[in-house]
Amino acid sequence: MKLTNTSIKALRSKDQNYWTWDDSAGRNTGRLGLKVYPSGKKAFSFRYFKNGKPLFIGLGAFPDVSLSDARTKAKEYSLQLSQGLCPKTLIAEAEELRQQEAQKQAEEDREGSVKQLFVYYTDRMKSAGKRTHKQVLRDLEKEVYPVIAPQTKAKDVKREQLVRVLGLMIQRGARTQSNRVRSYLQAAFNAGLKHDNDPANMNSDVLFGIEHNPVVAIPRQADAERALDRVLAESELRDFLTRIRNGEFATTTQFACLLMIYSGGQRPYEVINSRWEHIDLISNDWLIPASLSKNGKDHVVPITPELKSLLLTLQELTAHTPYLIPNRVKPTEPGRTDSLARSFTRYCDKYSIEKFTPRDIRRTCKTLMTRHNFSTKEVRDRLHNHALDDVSNKHYNRHDYRLEKESLLTQWNDWISSL
Repeated sequence: MKLTNTSIKALRSKDQNYWTWDDSAGRNTGRLGLKVYPSGKKAFSFRYFKNGKPLFIGLGAFPDVSLSDARTKAKEYSLQLSQGLCPKTLIAEAEELRQQEAQKQAEEDREGSVKQLFVYYTDRMKSAGKRTHKQVLRDLEKEVYPVIAPQTKAKDVKREQLVRVLGLMIQRGARTQSNRVRSYLQAAFNAGLKHDNDPANMNSDVLFGIEHNPVVAIPRQADAERALDRVLAESELRDFLTRIRNGEFATTTQFACLLMIYSGGQRPYEVINSRWEHIDLISNDWLIPASLSKNGKDHVVPITPELKSLLLTLQELTAHTPYLIPNRVKPTEPGRTDSLARSFTRYCDKYSIEKFTPRDIRRTCKTLMTRHNFSTKEVRDRLHNHALDDVSNKHYNRHDYRLEKESLLTQWNDWISSL
């Protein structure tokens, strides 16, 4: 009988399974059949004989699989039989090949990419409390991806490619920054090497397969500008303050500079990343939480009248954002320290003065406080939240030094106002 959609629909279930067969095209070419179950289910199969034994290949249930599709598949198997091939063997071989390809693909997917390496490295920085992890990731993405595609396997990165990354930076005049990016790259590849060799990562979803660090053979630029160790002269600080108040910088940059100076030199990163929720204008406390401070300890900066005036004015401008100094493009994020640094560079170029950076403000405050004998070294260190890890301070001294810090800041603010 020739199977048709009408005849298939007319088939009724019985107490036992039974078969109905489509007309065969010829001998030894197999046959399309339909098995009807007591439940009413109807399923196509292709049957052929090998060494006198019947073999079946399921084609799917009707009507999910149409008669036309089942017949097409049956013809394909019939053709294989006419060529002396065994359809089941071919199916098994195809499945084995598919599994091999899938395993190969899974192994390739497990091999970490450059992007995964950078994320892994900076995530480790974040876990270790390194505050610059976001900036490091941005720098790596900015400098590396134009030369090396993010999806490139980390193990396939060549030294020559990294030389090009750094060379392009040097060509555009970023020699100092090229040394920093080189350090980031070396640390990232070292992290990948250690990851794979750590027994705890044996079952990790990602293995980088890095056999050696390609950055090691690339030299640093020895003639690059060295880290600055600048202290502003009192006249330079006076001019800087005057120009800030005269609108030298963008508004939020002005406030960032003034907050750093009037707070006695709090770290630029901590100032820019401070949140309004940490400012208490009733108790006059500015909390720099452990999650933000460099030494991982809560730090309270007393809010003097000058600081309070600054904060109240700034509040009118940025209180609708989480941060004192928000990002101008993305207000829900903090400002960027690299943008602040560029503002300082432009300022120095504009007035043809020796370059200084936001970090040099902290050094300047500390130096001038010491020069003018404001308070004691211990109180100055407390104001700057230096890690005091001697046995006495680490285990026994629980005094918070708030009053002493407030007195020091008051002296400092009075002196600043007198410049």
